[in-house]
Amino acid sequence: MEWLKELLASEAFRGAMIGLGVVVAILSVLTSRKIAKRKQVADMLFASRGDDKLQVGCRVARDLHQAKNKNLRMMLDDPEHTKETNEILYVLNHFETVSVGIKNDIYDEKMVKDAWCTMMCNTFEYSKPLVEAMRGKYGKPTIFQEYELLVARWATSQVKHRKTW
Repeated sequence: MEWLKELLASEAFRGAMIGLGVVVAILSVLTSRKIAKRKQVADMLFASRGDDKLQVGCRVARDLHQAKNKNLRMMLDDPEHTKETNEILYVLNHFETVSVGIKNDIYDEKMVKDAWCTMMCNTFEYSKPLVEAMRGKYGKPTIFQEYELLVARWATSQVKHRKTW
């Protein structure tokens, strides 16, 4: 019993306990941050399910991409297609914001990729002529840059098919 009293009274033991406390505190902060990022993504994903403008914009981009008689590049300045252009721009702005959030470590990239990889990659490909037209018209090569870079990175490592949980 005397050895226990000596151990508890020693400077080395107190230093070790303080060090252990610091390690636990750091791990707690890191874990809380990771959970907060995942919660941010979950909130965003659930909110987007009710965002009709996002759903419509994705559909419009796909439909116009597949249409034989439409040219997304020419739609930018065509007053007849202002509505469709704005619907696509809504989606592009949304995904650019998500991409910036991922870049700045606000959103958990793996969760966003698992949920939206195909939709984000396809929508960018469908909308690329419009993006290029905007960059040319306004002389700003950075328009939707973060979204494009994210899609390019994801294209090299698509989500893997899983057979089971």
